[in-house]
Amino acid sequence: MDGPPVLAKRTAGCCPVFRASLLAACAEARTLPWLKMIKKTSPAGWVVQVTIPALHVLPPENGKQWIGRSLPSAPSFRYYNVAIASPDSAAEATTAYHAKVTTNADVDGTCVVRELSSAEIAALSLAAGEVRPA
Repeated sequence: MDGPPVLAKRTAGCCPVFRASLLAACAEARTLPWLKMIKKTSPAGWVVQVTIPALHVLPPENGKQWIGRSLPSAPSFRYYNVAIASPDSAAEATTAYHAKVTTNADVDGTCVVRELSSAEIAALSLAAGEVRPA
C-alpha cells in the first residue's frame, strides 16, 4: 500500500489547501481514496422492495351520501433480504416468494434497494438463494 510520501508525490501539483487536507485525511484513515475503489467486492445479495397497491375505497351502492375517503390510500411497501447475487434474479425470486406467502399477491412493482455484503448475509443467517422478510 502506498504511504503518505507516495501520496505527497502524486499530489505535488494540487492546490496546497486541498493537498494538506487530503494528506491529513489519508493519514487519519491510514488508507488512500483510490484503494477503496479497487477493493470493492461484488454484492452477495440484495434488499428488495415490493410495492403493494392501495386498496380502493368505493362509495356505497345504496344511494347514501359517501362521507369517507374517495381517493385510494397510499401504497405499502414490504422489504425482503435475498441471498442471490444477481439483482434481476433477486427481484424475480422475491415476487415468487411474496405470491406464495401472502393471500394478496397483487404487486405494483419489485425493485432492488441496496446491496448486501457476504458478511451481512452471514449475519442474517441466509442460505444461498433464500428469501426472507427484512
